[in-house]
Amino acid sequence: MNTDYIKTYVKVVQCGSFTKAEEFLFVSKQAIIRQINQIEQELGTLLLVRSKQGIQMTSAGELFYQDSIKLLDMEKDMLSHARGTAGVTRRLRLSQIDYHVMLDPVTAAYQQQYPDVQIKKIFHKNTLEGTLVAQNVIDVGDTLYHPRYKKGELRYKGLLNMPYLCIMPQANAPGSITPEALHNRQVVVHYLEFQDYYASHLKKLQTLLPQLEVITSNIRRVDMIYDALQDGKVVITASTFARMLNGCTISDLKIDLKQECGVVYRKNSSQEVLDYVHLACEIYRKK
Repeated sequence: MNTDYIKTYVKVVQCGSFTKAEEFLFVSKQAIIRQINQIEQELGTLLLVRSKQGIQMTSAGELFYQDSIKLLDMEKDMLSHARGTAGVTRRLRLSQIDYHVMLDPVTAAYQQQYPDVQIKKIFHKNTLEGTLVAQNVIDVGDTLYHPRYKKGELRYKGLLNMPYLCIMPQANAPGSITPEALHNRQVVVHYLEFQDYYASHLKKLQTLLPQLEVITSNIRRVDMIYDALQDGKVVITASTFARMLNGCTISDLKIDLKQECGVVYRKNSSQEVLDYVHLACEIYRKK
């Protein structure tokens, strides 16, 4: 059984509703419900009774909750004992992805400044780093700003304002391009870039580009980009990794919109995390 799903179940019970748990987990309510449903399917029994007033545990749900707490505590103890045996007293967990464009310079500087801290790169199928930090999979990650960072256990530091870019299928793309120049082109965006805080950006783009296609599938963004380019489409994004993609040509989109990008970490983080965040601010805010 997926331990991330178990953590989700515990948080839902502690919050008393899917909506409140959504604020803490930085995962959509629909995704939370899917995870709980998956657990119930694996167990073959109902754990939670849903109503407009919130959720209530069944007898099986109460037992599963108590056992989940024991399991998660045991997991923490196992990790702590293993690290203690190995003599590791200071560590920092980051996600392992190929296009960590914004955090790679910070990590390199951090390793030089704090050579005694072990940097552990963790691979996870979920590339949304806000979610991974919220679920305590990693300690710090890069992310676009989200209003939920003002609530619950997550904290956020803004570092850069990212302009929107066009990833072009042709090799001789112009250095910059206007929305008007794209009217006869097929243009796509990924919906994950426009959740909540940036919904107004999407509306403006749709006004400027009525033909704009919004990709809502769970396909990885990098795969979506290459699929779109292969079909001759233009991709609009503000993600920091865009300029690092192999075989892609980038044009700046002439539009008065920018996305705020920064780092996300947990409340009451370790000193290692706080030092990393402070160093990131030093590197980017001085520019």
